[in-house]
Amino acid sequence: MTFNRPLKYHVFVPLYNIEVAEELIDITIFKSYQIIKREDINSKCGLLLFQENRFARLLFQDISERHPDKLIFYPYAKYVLYTEFVIKDDKEYDKKVHEIKQNVCDMVLALRLISEGRCQIYNGYCFAEGCSACVQFEVSSQLLNMECSHRTNKNALVVEELYNLTSDKIEQATNLFKILQTLPKDSCAVPVIYFNKYYDSLLPHERIIQLAIFLESTLLAGQTDELSYRLYLRASAFLGKDVSKILKLFYAARSQIVHNGHIMKNKDGKDIIKRLKKLINSDREDETELLFYFVNDYVEPIIRELFYKSILLMNSGAINNFDDLAQKLDTFIMKQITKESFEVDSVDTQNLDELGV
Repeated sequence: MTFNRPLKYHVFVPLYNIEVAEELIDITIFKSYQIIKREDINSKCGLLLFQENRFARLLFQDISERHPDKLIFYPYAKYVLYTEFVIKDDKEYDKKVHEIKQNVCDMVLALRLISEGRCQIYNGYCFAEGCSACVQFEVSSQLLNMECSHRTNKNALVVEELYNLTSDKIEQATNLFKILQTLPKDSCAVPVIYFNKYYDSLLPHERIIQLAIFLESTLLAGQTDELSYRLYLRASAFLGKDVSKILKLFYAARSQIVHNGHIMKNKDGKDIIKRLKKLINSDREDETELLFYFVNDYVEPIIRELFYKSILLMNSGAINNFDDLAQKLDTFIMKQITKESFEVDSVDTQNLDELGV
């Protein structure tokens, strides 16, 4: 299509499970974007949204408290990411939409990496006079996998943690966003996919599988044996703290889920439940509830820190990919093992700097 005059497009991306500080509303962030309140959408695009338009109806469903597909726990979008652009023909349109999709993916990834909280998006909507479109993103979560809270099979209520966006977090996320914009996409493409799939998973069992694949494509890249041992040794060395207890338990739970679909009632399974209860300080026997808080409160923070630090190292040129990282960590670990005493939790991270890590 060719336009007789420049056409102005308005782009809206509803944000779920997020609370935004008041000082961040309507200010420019991430180059040319704003976060607006849902009730302010009409002021941005006016009568365009009141046309008989399927995508306009979908947008208003996404920001309403009730949605046809999710009537009870569905988290309506209280805030919306907004930007606009002007184009002259369809070639410009395709290029601009591709750019926006990449920007939104990098923004959401940056936000997820710097802080806890289940920040999610679903669709994005573009509107101009006589034109409209709907797009999904690589970081999108499906509606069925978005809930503020839900109940386990044993009727325990588990609550998702809201993402609290503040000025400090925006500053940190903006710096990371700039790095992601220049980072070669193939350097961490697979980990990015499974890290984002974690946010598109509802059950903790599925979340564990996604994070396990993430770890196997990062710290365990190219490995097929002694996975649990290599994982907690490399992770502890990389992060400069002992995370072996959590990762051993994580991998034990992962093995039960992969081979059985859940944690069995046999000796090994009972031991996992016992360790989960002790770690979380709970006397409940609800497997789903225990795994939910184990992943949210203990495993996810390790994953985020590991991924964030890896991206910074790739940006600095210290490593090109996760194979490089694994080799450098193994070299460091072997040097530590040859010393008279070796304690994982006393790793001096300054020594890692000498190896470019």
